[in-house]
Amino acid sequence: MENEWFELDEDNRKKDPKNGLFCIRCKRPIKETMSFESFISVEIHPEGLPTMVRKSPIKGKHLIGSDCWKKITNR
Repeated sequence: MENEWFELDEDNRKKDPKNGLFCIRCKRPIKETMSFESFISVEIHPEGLPTMVRKSPIKGKHLIGSDCWKKITNR
């Protein structure tokens, strides 16, 4: 599952927040008080497919909430 790409299915109607950490899928802020289990580090597909993501603790520059991750991996 580490190397598998998933369709993000993000809500394109919402804009990225201007500051702070947020879930790349639902755009909700990630609070500093949340535990590390509450979000996952992901990377966006390098070939210009911004809706494809995979779990990547080292290369991941974006965050996704654990609830959103379950939604996209259980499709």
